[in-house]
Amino acid sequence: MFKILPLYETNNDGLARYIASLVLEIEGFLYRIESEESTQEVLSILSTLESLYDISLFMDISHEDVKSEIFKCLSVINRLVEREEGMIREHDERHDRNRAEVDFG
Repeated sequence: MFKILPLYETNNDGLARYIASLVLEIEGFLYRIESEESTQEVLSILSTLESLYDISLFMDISHEDVKSEIFKCLSVINRLVEREEGMIREHDERHDRNRAEVDFG
């Protein structure tokens, strides 16, 4: 995700290809998400990336707009990571409690 801005700033011909690859990677990740809230956020990221892809091929977009969209996506990604890490932690804690009950039960 961080690569998009420098690729845009240097008018790199690989920008569209990079965004398309990122979209494919995120679409694959989408099937592994269990939370409806997380799914909606991933779809939001995908929509933004697909729009940036289209714009990178056919239209001009201001540097400020590209930067704003990238940072919006990064903010969503950070929320996703925090939520998923919390869910993993909760799962591990439940597993540890259940295991302790079996060991001492």
